[in-house]
Amino acid sequence: TFLRQYPEKALAAHLLGYVNEIAPNDIGGEEFPGLKAGAHVGKDGVERTYDSYLRGTDGWKTVEVDAAGRPIEFIENVAAIAGNNLILTIDGDLQKAAEDAIVEGIQRAHQDEYTNAAGGAVVALDPRTGEILAMASYPDYDPSLWVGGIEQEAYEELNAEEANYPLFNRALNGLYPAGSTFKPFVAAVAMNAGVVTPDEIIFCDGSFERAGQKWKDWTTDGHGNVNLVQAIMESCDVFFYNMGSRLYDLSGAVFQEGIRRFGFGEPTTGIDLPGETNKSRVPDKTWKREYYEDAEAQLWKPGDEINLAIGQGDLLVTPLQLATATAAIANGGTRWVPHVGLQITDASGRVIWQYEPESASVGITRDKQDNDILSIVRKGMRL
Repeated sequence: TFLRQYPEKALAAHLLGYVNEIAPNDIGGEEFPGLKAGAHVGKDGVERTYDSYLRGTDGWKTVEVDAAGRPIEFIENVAAIAGNNLILTIDGDLQKAAEDAIVEGIQRAHQDEYTNAAGGAVVALDPRTGEILAMASYPDYDPSLWVGGIEQEAYEELNAEEANYPLFNRALNGLYPAGSTFKPFVAAVAMNAGVVTPDEIIFCDGSFERAGQKWKDWTTDGHGNVNLVQAIMESCDVFFYNMGSRLYDLSGAVFQEGIRRFGFGEPTTGIDLPGETNKSRVPDKTWKREYYEDAEAQLWKPGDEINLAIGQGDLLVTPLQLATATAAIANGGTRWVPHVGLQITDASGRVIWQYEPESASVGITRDKQDNDILSIVRKGMRL
């Protein structure tokens, strides 16, 4: 039989996943070959991705019996083989800290009268390798509920709307406007496109206007004179409104193509976990024309890119995408495929599988003045 023990209740629940009886439509499929009804399989998380390694092999006996069913002779006796060990990239202490931090953040939000705050996610990864060190989503659940088969009442509670969908992994599947976390990428794309230099000063008086429309900064009085590094440091909306406006005036989808280099809008990050959403979005002319039916709404306007420049509008990203992209800024331009599986060992401790890191360059290095673009962006982020 399959045994599962969880020393830390609910720690990394979404990442670990759970084990349950194989679904009828999975029998005979490629994912779980040779399994029959009643077998238990990984249903989510690493339990599902690495099921074939963790499963082991059933043992059996072939016994000759008499007419009364009494054993006469043991013809064959094959011992069961335990499953292998999966070693993760996760730092247990950091994972717990991440999960505690979300709960604390929600409590603080409630104290500040943001009473609707009810969920969150944390992703921490090593920018040198793409190894996920912590991945937390709240609300979470207790995977031990599935040990021995989950009660119907407990399953219904987990899927109830008032529980705020604890089975939903917000780190992989939560789609949100990125807000000001998006500005460093916009700065990199703008420098790469040659619409701004690190030394250019833009005056921020608290608002920006174009085509009869006004956009306000988060601070009413503005930030005064700011260059690119200061704009990142102070999160100056007006500076980035200018970037969106300038990028709009370039021919082609320069803004969107630059942003997609960091992995935004891609179908998935390629992480070794099942069920990652493929609905992230970097809006452009084509998307807007296909998405809206009304002719006026289909038009791509300056405001679309101005809003996009501060991570708003129709942009949708996942926390995992954001972490992976930020790591590419941190490490100088390498976008790693994030992963949680590190290696698999057999019962004797021999390594039988080792993760091979995968990466690609974002292709943003130096501007026309030979400035190291991502180094300048990092300086603003540190400040």
